Amino acid sequence: MVKLAGAPTVSVVIAAYERSAALAVALASAREQSVREIEILVVGDATNDDSEAVVRGCGDPRLRFDNLPRHTGHQAGPNRHALSLARAPWIAYLGQDDLWLPSHLESMLAAVKRAAAELIVAGVYFAPSASGEAEARVWGLAPWGEMRDDEHVPPSGWLHTRRLAEAIGSWRSPEECELPPDVDFLRRARAVGARPISSGRISVIKLSAAQRPGSYRVKNGDEQQAWLERVRSTPDLAHELSVEALRALQRALPEPHIVDFGALALASAADWNRHWRAVRGVDRVEPTPPLDGERREGRAPRAHLHGELAAEIETGARFSVSVRIENPTRYRLASEAPNPVQLGYHWIPADGGAAVEGIRSPLVPALQPGDRAPYLVRVVAPGRAGSWRLRVALVQENVAWFDAESESFVATVEVTGAAPSEARKGSRDRA
Repeated sequence: MVKLAGAPTVSVVIAAYERSAALAVALASAREQSVREIEILVVGDATNDDSEAVVRGCGDPRLRFDNLPRHTGHQAGPNRHALSLARAPWIAYLGQDDLWLPSHLESMLAAVKRAAAELIVAGVYFAPSASGEAEARVWGLAPWGEMRDDEHVPPSGWLHTRRLAEAIGSWRSPEECELPPDVDFLRRARAVGARPISSGRISVIKLSAAQRPGSYRVKNGDEQQAWLERVRSTPDLAHELSVEALRALQRALPEPHIVDFGALALASAADWNRHWRAVRGVDRVEPTPPLDGERREGRAPRAHLHGELAAEIETGARFSVSVRIENPTRYRLASEAPNPVQLGYHWIPADGGAAVEGIRSPLVPALQPGDRAPYLVRVVAPGRAGSWRLRVALVQENVAWFDAESESFVATVEVTGAAPSEARKGSRDRA
């Protein structure tokens, strides 16, 4: 049995409702923290299962269980009650479906010392669901530096001072706020000057109930238990979770690492070698100067459709479009720094929504003044079905898009959610 000497450093808050098997796993991950000076406040939302027996069965004096007399329907109610009981200067939350890595609180408190902040967030790994409805992803690593105002992290990844909760008036119920209570809590924290700082470490495993339909009707905690066993048996689990999340991200984004055989075949291996030697700085070449002056004098480069384009394409499809580039300028057009000239595109929705910018395709080989040549543009279809206009144009990075009507081409494409016919599959040069 763990004995707690003196006041705790962190009060751990767990809202419980009708999932005692999952709660038992969350408790295990909290009790196995490397930071031992904690209290764990489990508050039931008028739960009718054996959650209290699970808590008391741990035999750990750091645990306390309270059950609200009336069901509030949201973790905000139990969280607010727990904060009224908390004795520690720091508050952490753990969802009953979630787990912490053993170093979670340690890494959060280390971030406090580095940043002198009142609000720390962890890297939260969203575990993929067995149904395949959700893939692995990570929130909370502050990829833009400091946490942005529109960036969110679920409560299992928070650590904040008790003083901050008192300053903003604790948690509010869904009936009391315009935004979801956790989003509302962070917004009010920011309003009083609390800047969420990331610990920079993945230390939370979130098994999102929202991505597991009907999960509250499943009373066992088998998925949680499997994760707990993995936590206990894998010392470098945070690294493994990072790799899994990156793999999912690669699947979701355009894959520049995939070999585009069609584009490669349009230029010789020697052309590609010359291009990469110039990019690396091995060979000295004259860079393409800014072309905005050429446009003003009526010598803008132009892109024309050079092949067939399917009238219907399924959402998210990756394919190539053949274009012919004309270079009436006085300069060599090349995809080399500074201000490389490349092919780009936009999807423009027919309903008047915001245009979607796509990935770039390089001009290899470089196009000499007065010449014209065919190139392939790799395109990724929008993820939303509907009628779209595809505009393909040259762009000189940091200078200008050459997308005027006389400089580019536009084609109307129906983007569908259904798989294309075999005939269309055969007519498409997929990347």
